[in-house]
Amino acid sequence: MTKRDFRDGDVIFLENDPGGEAYEVMKGAVELSRIGAKGRLRLALLNPGQTFGGKESLENGLRAATARAVGAAVVKVLPPPDDGNNGAPAKQEAGAASTGVFQRLFGALNLGARPGRMEVRVAILPGDVKEAAEEQTQHLVAALGGRRRLRARALKQTLPPGFGGNPAAVTALARQWLAEAGADLLIWGDIPRPGTTLHLKFVSAETEDEDIPGLFSPSTTLNLPVGFGPEFAALLLAVSLAAATPKDETKSRGLALLQEETLAAAIAVVKNLPKDLTTRERAAIHMCLGNAMARESARLGSPDLYQMAAQTYRKALEGMSREDSALDWALTHKHLGAVLQAMAERSGDEEVLNAAADAFSEALKELAKETHPFEWAATQNRLGMTLYKLDLISGDTELIKQALAAFQNALQVFSRANSPRLWAEALNNFAQAAQILGEQHRNPEVLEKAANACRSALEVRTKKSAPLQWAATQNNLGSALFLLGKLKKDLSPLTEAAEAFQKAHDFYKDHGAEKMAAIAKKNLSHAERLLEKHALRPKKS
Repeated sequence: MTKRDFRDGDVIFLENDPGGEAYEVMKGAVELSRIGAKGRLRLALLNPGQTFGGKESLENGLRAATARAVGAAVVKVLPPPDDGNNGAPAKQEAGAASTGVFQRLFGALNLGARPGRMEVRVAILPGDVKEAAEEQTQHLVAALGGRRRLRARALKQTLPPGFGGNPAAVTALARQWLAEAGADLLIWGDIPRPGTTLHLKFVSAETEDEDIPGLFSPSTTLNLPVGFGPEFAALLLAVSLAAATPKDETKSRGLALLQEETLAAAIAVVKNLPKDLTTRERAAIHMCLGNAMARESARLGSPDLYQMAAQTYRKALEGMSREDSALDWALTHKHLGAVLQAMAERSGDEEVLNAAADAFSEALKELAKETHPFEWAATQNRLGMTLYKLDLISGDTELIKQALAAFQNALQVFSRANSPRLWAEALNNFAQAAQILGEQHRNPEVLEKAANACRSALEVRTKKSAPLQWAATQNNLGSALFLLGKLKKDLSPLTEAAEAFQKAHDFYKDHGAEKMAAIAKKNLSHAERLLEKHALRPKKS
């Protein structure tokens, strides 16, 4: 008997997933729901002894509802019914059903861009036996091949022995090879003794100047059995696509279409991993799948997929130890924190925000500025924003001080030269937090720093290159200057505040963002009233 444990709120399966296992509730409760015209609609609340997920509940081979644990729940996986075919076509149907599942679930993609083709290159895997290594390299190419929007080829190069221990050098060399080949992604790795497992890593040709949930690092490793069967091809493809950063809109659309066709099948593969995989290999697979889910969640803005990514990262952490896999352990905590943070952005749930802060704090126990500067700074930035949001809920002054310290840490690494977008983001975040502290302590120096941080951020967040971020930072600049002018009773910052609020309002109004336009208009009214009040006040002789 196979049992599965779920925490409160965990997704067991999603509406429109390919049909698969049926379950019986053994402990706790399970909610069945589906998306209606007015949001999520609860269909049933199942208690111990009740079953769900069987073939009779499917619509055209797809799940008709989302199943989610209510409280801690334990479910039993029920054996498939004997339909006389030994289940042979089931894999075919699951694979066919996975095509377009995420398109049906989350809506059609932007059709404005013609899909481009992703180019993947596989470096020869080093090994004790050259012929075996070349055979496995070709096996990877074959597993990725046969798709309209992706072409995989083997490279003749292999990384020099010991080179893999220097991620920066690997990334630089890999991008040189990719530039020469005109390709988007390099897969490399090795076959360590006893030669039964492939350790695969990924380098994208394009650098990512944003800290997106699920972002792959050069050290992230996918473990697959040597000579793996076709069932692992979907997992390899889903992870490869998640590791790639498209260079233009056509590539982005092609990658998105491929991922939609692949991710559901990859999820099904990981639910039924071979029993001979080690705990550590399973953990690595769950981490990589979590990254693929998180990247797709960020693109689609899907709360349910974020929830599944969080579950998958937690599953990965169950198979990791800080002592044996320190970097993977830290990065998985960072990724978990990022998806929890994204979930809290929508729900405002204080408990989820606290869980995100805890995950980031755990990651920082192993990430260091000296050894992993980008990951350390990105985690500091995310921790700072999480603490800032918690302060808005609780009003705890210590939290805002910790948030400011975290943003300042991030700015020790991010600069306009090496990471302009992240530098501007951290500056904008710092400004938001500094405004709160400056107002609480009636400190004009802190408010000046907030305003200067916004001005610096606007050097990168221009109206042309980043219009939404430009408008948000203009509004933040106006807030800092308004508080400064109000505190100092000075017309100059109040005048600049009104100008910044006006720019933000006009942009939001022109682009139909009525709610944001109303906020900027209200801020502008406050500034104009205070300006009028000071203008009418007689000057002291």
